Amino acid sequence: MFSKTKRSLFIRFLVNTSFLLVTPVALANTSHSVCETPSLTIPNNNSTGVSDTLTISDSGKITDINVIIDANHGHLGELIFRLEHEGTTVTLLEKPGMSDTAPKGCYGQNIANLTVDDEGTHSIQNDCQSYDPGYENTFSYQPKDSLSLFDDKDITGDWTLTVSDNYDFNLTEGTLNKWCLKYERVSKAGFSSTLSPGSTIVFNDKPIVDEGQIAHYTFDISESANIEDLIIYSADITGTHASDFELIVPDPTVFPFSIQLGTTQTFKLACEPSAGGERTAILTLKTNVTAFPTISYPLSCTGLAASYYSSTMTGTTLNLGEADVNTAVSQTVDIQETSGLRDLILKSATITGNSSHKDDFEIVNPATFPHTIAKGNTTPFQFEVKCTPSVGGKRKADLTLTTNDPVHQTINYKLECTGLAPVYKSSPVTPNQTFVLGNSEPGNAITRSLDIRNTGTTDLEISLSGTGFTGENASIFPSVFLEPSPFHNGKRKPSPFNVKLWMKKSIRRHYNYSPMIHRNQL
Repeated sequence: MFSKTKRSLFIRFLVNTSFLLVTPVALANTSHSVCETPSLTIPNNNSTGVSDTLTISDSGKITDINVIIDANHGHLGELIFRLEHEGTTVTLLEKPGMSDTAPKGCYGQNIANLTVDDEGTHSIQNDCQSYDPGYENTFSYQPKDSLSLFDDKDITGDWTLTVSDNYDFNLTEGTLNKWCLKYERVSKAGFSSTLSPGSTIVFNDKPIVDEGQIAHYTFDISESANIEDLIIYSADITGTHASDFELIVPDPTVFPFSIQLGTTQTFKLACEPSAGGERTAILTLKTNVTAFPTISYPLSCTGLAASYYSSTMTGTTLNLGEADVNTAVSQTVDIQETSGLRDLILKSATITGNSSHKDDFEIVNPATFPHTIAKGNTTPFQFEVKCTPSVGGKRKADLTLTTNDPVHQTINYKLECTGLAPVYKSSPVTPNQTFVLGNSEPGNAITRSLDIRNTGTTDLEISLSGTGFTGENASIFPSVFLEPSPFHNGKRKPSPFNVKLWMKKSIRRHYNYSPMIHRNQL
């Protein structure tokens, strides 16, 4: 996918040949700058002042004009600046800071490359400061009268700047060092293209999404009037799938740039779809052409991508059911390719989790990977996984599928099955521990109960082999009672199954015995 930083270009145009000035461009206009360096003396306390005329041979209706001033003077509150053209006079600055409470006005000294602009951020009359220079040249200043009085006049002809010192507060003379007119006028540039403005750009190539293939489209733009350079201020890609498109040529960092008289510029676009189907956006060009200040081209590109679909979507738990231990049980998942654009490829399938559990699960179908599911096939493919529980109880694992669907590159399922088997539990002793009945006088019987429970998932069956006792002294255990009868303990029953052991012996001594109880626990 393409970087968003290449999408939108905020354009500022550098237009002054003598000062480094950055100002917003008015679209469908051309910007120019003309300067004079008269180095004229501003006579002290002389209301007539001094004038300098700048002649412009260019032509066209003015849409915006700014003035740049550089002058030396020891007391700015004495000065008046006026600009005249074709009978219209605009007062730029008139005795700044002067009022009833401040009769001498601003005590600031010198004006260094001051930009006078109707769209300025400060007031030239009120924001003069008592230091050197009197105005911050990092700001632009609104004039006393609006420069818009010159709008729609032809830029051609003489422009006269008059500066006067109207008081004798400061006895020294000043100097008009330099002044410039920075103007915008209606453009005379012509526009022609191999692709008509407003036409939809269709990328004929259909790139394969998961392989990162890119489609391209190229067209040319020319300056056709042969009067003035065509300026392309910006190229902006917006819309639903804007991040799938990129302007390759010209480099987005070169805007604004000019297409010189009678020359041609090639535009090259790229589309790398992030998903299947039609991807759309809009390319918008901003120009200095009066007839075409904004030109928009709809963009359309088709990405070929498979689409994974299953009614059992990612994150679902697949319960394969119950089965006797060492007996298999299976489950299927229906999978389809639904875009109809490209075959769906199951790249891999992996079963992970606790090793004692995951080894109980196995993928049955498909037998090998990668496996291809034909595009648009209406018959679902049955993905099958089986479980052969090795012990009783819940068995769990994780199944991960990888595909060539860019939206569902990885699909995860939880796997479960239940092994059916009895689980033998006994108390107060567990199997293979010594069951101590205690002490008794010879001839007196000793009895003690052994509780047997089944915590498994199938019935536990118990039987005795012969008398139920073996060993050297088995004969002193004449009676064994199993309760209840028959000798069977149902699965998950909470009540104990009692085995009562009774021993009688005529002599006092210790005996160890191993009663053999046969059960069907697995």
